[in-house]
Amino acid sequence: MNAGTLTENGQQVARYYRDINHYVHARYWRRIKKVLAVVLVVGLAVVSILVIDILRTKKQNNTPSESTPETTATYNPSVKIHRTAYFQFQTDQSWSFIKNESTDNKFVFRSLRGKLVEHGIMIFVNQKISPEASRVLPAELKTDQSLVAGFVSDHCQKSLPKNAAQLSQTANIQGAEFTCDYDSSEYSVVVGLRGAKVPFELVRPDGTKITYAILYHNLRAVWDDAQLRQIVDSFQTR
Repeated sequence: MNAGTLTENGQQVARYYRDINHYVHARYWRRIKKVLAVVLVVGLAVVSILVIDILRTKKQNNTPSESTPETTATYNPSVKIHRTAYFQFQTDQSWSFIKNESTDNKFVFRSLRGKLVEHGIMIFVNQKISPEASRVLPAELKTDQSLVAGFVSDHCQKSLPKNAAQLSQTANIQGAEFTCDYDSSEYSVVVGLRGAKVPFELVRPDGTKITYAILYHNLRAVWDDAQLRQIVDSFQTR
């Protein structure tokens, strides 16, 4: 009886553990199936969203867009070229030729900011005059008769003897000889050639020679020579 009981109990215990093991595996597979189902649903949703987005993009690309109003671009060059029968040079757009103050051998140009005059220049052609100025801008003459600007000098009174009479007289600065306006407080500059007097002689393209005198005024509160140097560097005979 004892042996039979033990055998029966042993079988019961073994079957119990087999039942438990089967239950655990069944529950595990149920969880796996649930996870797979969720992944499948999410994947289908993502694919559906992508397909819808692709179809919408294709539709937008195939739909003609509304026409935009035609625009017209305008170009305003930053450089302005001034030409006469005797010379040409370039400036920025603020400069203009002053016809009513010019003559056949005197040409007047001014630069304005609004209604305020900031720069002025007078160019004398074939006149035996040496404009008075408080400063000089020495220039080098190239073989093609173009000019290379130096830099504006200090006030010419510094180059004269201390006992010089306080009146207009000839000064020589860096080889450029001109008439010094000794007691002037203005920023007036005459362009001079090194080794020559003002007015200086240049050769025109047709081979003829004429004289030029260039007088510049800076009327701004802070003086500089940038505008004059641009004019001189671009100056050409005609």
